[in-house]
Amino acid sequence: MAINAYLQDIHGKKERKVCDLHYCLARLWPIGDKSFPLLQYIDPYGNVIFNGIQMAEVERELDILLERCSSQEQKEVVGAIRELAKKGQDTPHLYLRFRGD
Repeated sequence: MAINAYLQDIHGKKERKVCDLHYCLARLWPIGDKSFPLLQYIDPYGNVIFNGIQMAEVERELDILLERCSSQEQKEVVGAIRELAKKGQDTPHLYLRFRGD
């Protein structure tokens, strides 16, 4: 399963994106893990959108995931998604959208 992330505006226009081209997040992603209050709800086959207020928590949870990465590729993808969350906090009216395949 690929989990791609997009920073988009209120109209759905994609400002930036991170694609998990090699499915490196499949074993790492905390789907259903209650210790991840927001990321546990990422649907690997659907869409989830977080607003600017939620992105600080998403960033915190991504920091925890970074510590769990077992490959450089995982670190790069999670780190890039974290940067999207950071940018979303700093810029009004941006949303972080996760899209499964």
